Amino acid sequence: MYDLVFLHPPSSFKKLVYPLSGLFESSTGTTDLLTMIPVGFLSLANELHTNGYKTAIVNVAKLIQQVRDGTKDRLPDFLDDYPAAVYGIDLHWAAHAPGALELANMCKQRHPDSFVLLGGITATYFADEILQDYLYIDGIVQGECDGHITHILQALEVRADTLHHVPNLAWRLNGEIRKNPVLAPVIEQVDYLDTHHLVYPGADLDNLEREALVLNLPVVRGCSMDCLFCGGSRYAYQNFLHRDAVEMLPVDLVLEHVRRAWTAGIKAVKLFGDIRLGGNDYVDRLLDGFGSLEEKPIIFLELFWPASRDFLVAWKTVSLQLFLTLSPESSHPDLRRIQKKGYSNDDLLEQAKWYRELDVIGWFCFAYLLPGHTPESLAGELDFIEELLIVNPDVGIMMQPYLFVDPGSKLFESPKEFGFTITMRTLREIRSGLDRAYWYYSIGYSTEHFSAHGFHCSILDVSRRKAWIYYKNGRLSARDLLKTMKNTELHRRIGDLLVNSPDLTDEELHRTIKGLFPDFLRRSNSNLLLRPFFGHARQYSTPSSMLYDSFPVILELAVRQDQERLEFVHQTLDEWIGSHMPLLVDSYETGTLPMDLLSLWAHFLEELDMPADFLECLTRFEWELYRLLAFREPKIQGGTAVQGGLIKRYPYELTSIERLVEPIIQNRKAPDPQETHYFFDIKRRSVLVFNFNPVLPEEHSGKYLVRELSKTERILVKTDAMVKRTISLVQQTPDPFGPRIVFQGDSFSIEQLGKIVPSIEPQVTGR
Repeated sequence: MYDLVFLHPPSSFKKLVYPLSGLFESSTGTTDLLTMIPVGFLSLANELHTNGYKTAIVNVAKLIQQVRDGTKDRLPDFLDDYPAAVYGIDLHWAAHAPGALELANMCKQRHPDSFVLLGGITATYFADEILQDYLYIDGIVQGECDGHITHILQALEVRADTLHHVPNLAWRLNGEIRKNPVLAPVIEQVDYLDTHHLVYPGADLDNLEREALVLNLPVVRGCSMDCLFCGGSRYAYQNFLHRDAVEMLPVDLVLEHVRRAWTAGIKAVKLFGDIRLGGNDYVDRLLDGFGSLEEKPIIFLELFWPASRDFLVAWKTVSLQLFLTLSPESSHPDLRRIQKKGYSNDDLLEQAKWYRELDVIGWFCFAYLLPGHTPESLAGELDFIEELLIVNPDVGIMMQPYLFVDPGSKLFESPKEFGFTITMRTLREIRSGLDRAYWYYSIGYSTEHFSAHGFHCSILDVSRRKAWIYYKNGRLSARDLLKTMKNTELHRRIGDLLVNSPDLTDEELHRTIKGLFPDFLRRSNSNLLLRPFFGHARQYSTPSSMLYDSFPVILELAVRQDQERLEFVHQTLDEWIGSHMPLLVDSYETGTLPMDLLSLWAHFLEELDMPADFLECLTRFEWELYRLLAFREPKIQGGTAVQGGLIKRYPYELTSIERLVEPIIQNRKAPDPQETHYFFDIKRRSVLVFNFNPVLPEEHSGKYLVRELSKTERILVKTDAMVKRTISLVQQTPDPFGPRIVFQGDSFSIEQLGKIVPSIEPQVTGR
């Protein structure tokens, strides 16, 4: 029996029933289920553990994601596995409203004698409504309770008739809502590391999960900014969250966390909140502390306004790699000023230029709909994004819509002042909208320029144009551009249907969605193939996503040669897929390529004036690449067992697009076949290519060559810039995708093989 179990809810349990994601992931990058636990949970759990209480954190959102993605057959019975006297559920952001309320009800039904607590910004704001309308919730933790969670649990243990002296607690007494005094948090002893293994499921390095790679450290409590949409703004903290001023995490405590994280194998740290709010002395002491570390960590910093070049140089000096995020919200200075952000577009362009000069990885985050946005000004946001990419082609751009307004934000409290009409004002209304079968119902406001349907259409227009901008700048492949086009087209049809049939039930709508969307688009996940490659392998018996997610290289070549042919390619594929999907599913199950598929690709080859024998090389290349990356179980190959990896024989060398295309350009013939071995090295999370008696390029000497996959080869499975940076964190190299020769020479021994791939025992491979 646990004393207190913290539960992190999904955004909605209905995601298992209605798994159609939006066209955008959450800003945390944790999918539409919002699986990243609040770091405050770790600190509270550590506080209880230190004081002798039995506690745990269950990430229910991640468990549901595992079921939805197919890595688990069913949702574990976590409430029976973690029986507790008290359950603590986070309802920080309103996006969690459906999941948090449903989870609270599940706790009370399964364990009726338990005390069910909710906490977080949204729970604090709606404390009265929650305690009035949801009787299965016993209490609300108001504001921040660091340093007080032990006192709360001690009082609940006694289970006296009155809880008047429990700090930060809102509760019921004989049906009457009581609110106890709120004490300021004690942050001098917070602990944001899971050194006691309190989190289930735990962080998984093989899957490159954020908790296993990066120490997320909130250095700022409260906020100094007044972004109108944000429920965590200065306005919200002052009016609803019992905090009048920003508070900084002590420098010594920040550095202690970094050193402990390093010992635990975490080599990167993200400091939430702008460290400059602590003043110049705070920043200087942090710099000195990071500079004194034995090894440089990877550092993520959050900027509330553009940084000086000296600031960037100083932090670049003490970091292995420096990442920065800045949220201008809008590219229009007048709209940005409404958000209390007074810097200019020239400041942003200069910032992007400095990022490129200093090799800093920078992200700019834009949002819509903002007060003052019109269809014309929204289009102008994308014009400025193109300007940023011209100045720095490597800069990251995030442009996401606010589907509803955060409770407690200034815009939520005074919508008419900014030309807004809020349509989801109560927690019940927010829950109802977010729990529906399609994200259209999550749109919780309208403006004088945008109805809900107009906003829905604008989201699709922005997604489509942004994809084109990324494609033109080499940031998006043709296959993913095609996927975006198909996705937006289907979503537009759903939006039009809802306007014409407003009384459609969720079940009717879900049936329509299933009929329109292929399964891989309904369960859209941009990491579908990256996860098998860099993490746990997954057995896809019918990977129908291959045609879009691992698109034939030929489509990339076709569209790159003539961008105007994209509509033709899109239409041809759409028609073919509609009539051949059952055949495709059968072909994936048997591992064969249907003749109709070969005929389709031959059609594109014919248009490009490429020889027919190139088609066989190209299609098998794509197919083998997919199968190579999707499976990594131990195999028996020629009587030889390979533990922890995969050796695969294939008559064509796994090479780059350039080397495949080069002979076509020069003499119109396909590359020569040769024997190649592929090996997936789990420890490196990399694929090694073993060439035996190959026809080597002139720059290589000897008849044996061992190399890692090149950057171009990995791009074939949608390796984008952020993935490159993520792998950099693990491999501790600035460019993990550059071709790297591991070995070359005229002789090759078992001992040398053991040195190259340490996970292979010489006696295993020596037979």
